[in-house]
Amino acid sequence: MRRRSLALLVLAGLLLAWPAFPDRSQEESELLLPGPALDRAITSEKAHVYRVEVGAEPVLVLIDQQGIDLMVEARGPAGQEPLIVSVPNNRWGPEVLVLCARAAAEYRVEVRHPVRRGG
Repeated sequence: MRRRSLALLVLAGLLLAWPAFPDRSQEESELLLPGPALDRAITSEKAHVYRVEVGAEPVLVLIDQQGIDLMVEARGPAGQEPLIVSVPNNRWGPEVLVLCARAAAEYRVEVRHPVRRGG
């Protein structure tokens, strides 16, 4: 039986403008907005996919690992290399991602166990 743990997602940041973006993806994803933390259960077999709109101000995405090692991968506009965060803090503690854009952009943020491949 696999252990289930909670990963607490916190999105913080000051966005001065909320530009409208068309849905670029067929996959199921949730738009993260500034405000209260999201509390989601995750297992090593599952990934959570989110969309984050980045305007003139940087956006901080904080994932609080609670009993499971996680990595965070952010993909910005086409042509940019993915940004991957996975600090060696085992199964407890934060994974911190700061997203900055030269122009308004939408990022795809995937939270998953490090050994999971594919997307």
